[in-house]
Amino acid sequence: MTGIQRQDLGYSRTVSYSNSNHLSLILQRWGSINRKVLPFCLANTLLAVMLVRLQEKGIDLSISEFGHEFMSVLVSFLVINKLSYTLNLYYECLGYLSKMNQSSIELTQLTCAFTDGYQQDEYKEWRLNVTIQILTLLRATVFMVYKGGEENVWEISELKDHPLELFVSDDIRVRGTSNPRLKLPKELYVWGYHLKSDKNLRVPIRLAQRLRNTIMEHKMLPTDPLDTIQERTLMDLV
Repeated sequence: MTGIQRQDLGYSRTVSYSNSNHLSLILQRWGSINRKVLPFCLANTLLAVMLVRLQEKGIDLSISEFGHEFMSVLVSFLVINKLSYTLNLYYECLGYLSKMNQSSIELTQLTCAFTDGYQQDEYKEWRLNVTIQILTLLRATVFMVYKGGEENVWEISELKDHPLELFVSDDIRVRGTSNPRLKLPKELYVWGYHLKSDKNLRVPIRLAQRLRNTIMEHKMLPTDPLDTIQERTLMDLV
């Protein structure tokens, strides 16, 4: 028998079932919503039987065709409303991406303009690193918007040489308990039960922090090329 068992995390029941036996899957007690759904199914069946018996006695309680027309209009309205919401969300995301693109261009230009008088190799390398981080952040954000629900953003080619830190260290114990069974992998503790698209939302945040750290590396150069106002200007564009 092929069985599938959910991981026991200590705070929920372990559900075991066989995906080859449909009858046992339907009739099992644990892990099924039959107890919540079955009363509504029975009530719906009894209501249908009662309406049929009343119709046989000359009492017609059925809905006329005008009701179906009203439902068609209502469904059409909901579809149009949903489509309008989707288009508004699309244009809103498009506006944010356009603003981010403009900020990236301005940040790159100001970085070069503020340090144009420093042509040593250290300063050129710092400007190059800042530009690379800007392009990586822009690329990851666009990838997240268009393919964030299908693929992992942290696996794009631009991050292969400098991968993000993975949460794969030792297990940690759940706070407030001494039960050894209540131990979660640290990756699960950080991510939780989320969709892939939810996890991808963290990538631009991490990359933005990396960009800020790269900008602040100007203080490690032989001569600090930025004053406080210039540094603040660059940080505000991230």
